[in-house]
Amino acid sequence: MSEPVKSRGMSGKDVITVGIFSAIYFVINFAFMLLGGLHPLLWILMPGFIALFTGMVSTMQFNKANMEASAKRGFTNATDAADYLVNHGVPFRDAHGIVGRLVLLCLDKGISLDELPLSEYKEISPVFEEDIYEAISMKTCVEKRVTLGAPGPSVMEQVIAQNKEYLEKN
Repeated sequence: MSEPVKSRGMSGKDVITVGIFSAIYFVINFAFMLLGGLHPLLWILMPGFIALFTGMVSTMQFNKANMEASAKRGFTNATDAADYLVNHGVPFRDAHGIVGRLVLLCLDKGISLDELPLSEYKEISPVFEEDIYEAISMKTCVEKRVTLGAPGPSVMEQVIAQNKEYLEKN
């Protein structure tokens, strides 16, 4: 049995190989899409891509705690904070400015929006109540995204089902 491929532990050469494969693939694919077809070189490269990524993808493990912490540090939920304000009667142009101030405050303190105390939310806008934390939770943020291509579980299940059906037919 082969060792699992770990993208984080890849050597410099491995990263360069992946980068070169990806660059070649996308440049050629884009160029020939403009010309109306796939270039035969893509079919030659495809087994290399499949071999390169199959081991990595099949043994992938996710650290959910790190993923959530990373999403919070990126203020992914800032839009949801603005939506919260809009849903409580604040015009969007004002909500946008309020959330911008909150993000700057969090950046200064080195914390995420869900770590900011309610008292500091209220200093910037009295509209905020305890339910802000539910509105900006990562779980809520993901579940609210239900358009095609979004990460919401319901839409992801539809996309997976469509792809399974496609693979069974083809």
